[in-house]
Amino acid sequence: MNEASSFSETLSKVEAAKTSGKKRIQPEQSTVDKYISKHPDRKADVEKMVTAGNNVIKQYLGENYNPDDLTLEEYKELINDVISKIPYDSSQLNDVEYLNITEDGYKQMKSDPKYEAWVLGYFKIDRSVHFPFGAQGNYHSEHFGASIEEHHGESYPMNYGDGKDDDSWWEKRQKRHDMLMEQMAKYYEKRYNEREAAMKKNAGRITVTDTAAIFGSKGANNTLDDSSYLGGEISAAAEFFMMIANGGGATGDGAGN
Repeated sequence: MNEASSFSETLSKVEAAKTSGKKRIQPEQSTVDKYISKHPDRKADVEKMVTAGNNVIKQYLGENYNPDDLTLEEYKELINDVISKIPYDSSQLNDVEYLNITEDGYKQMKSDPKYEAWVLGYFKIDRSVHFPFGAQGNYHSEHFGASIEEHHGESYPMNYGDGKDDDSWWEKRQKRHDMLMEQMAKYYEKRYNEREAAMKKNAGRITVTDTAAIFGSKGANNTLDDSSYLGGEISAAAEFFMMIANGGGATGDGAGN
């Protein structure tokens, strides 16, 4: 009852802020803008995620949402409630998600509307991904700090560890993690090198805006859809498993070769 009452009071503060006419305080420069200035090639993807997050805010918190008068604890409660309401694609309904947002992460979200939108947009886009073979379920771990650079995610199949041998489930999990991290590193290095090679090859006859056409819909190796981890769209694990589902395989250099 106390928790319900506390949350009700938080919502009342949010509603009161909507009618107060007070504009939400904006930072001098958003951490999202700082990220874009360092990675201009990812601007379109990052802004797409911010737009998705703003739509989440409008859907669950309405127009003129302003958390400035909330305490940090109230803000945490509110934003966690919003995250819990963002739906999953049917192929992810059996998944289990472990979420960690650091104290500095919550503070940044509260004081930086654009970063708040980016985090919420991450969940909106990531949870909408359809995995053709995802019904068996996966464990997901998502970590968010005070900047886009601090985010990282991992994923493990639930059925991993069903075999009967001397290794414990956790030992198998660690081995699986090490294998996936190594393969993912090779996979993304290969994608990066392909992009760099394509850029150099076409440097004399394309404009900067043309690069979106080269790498926009299916990536440099033409194996993925329009979601790109390198552009900040979905988690590394999500894209990697999409690559596997599309026939890339999980052996060799991690890209099906």
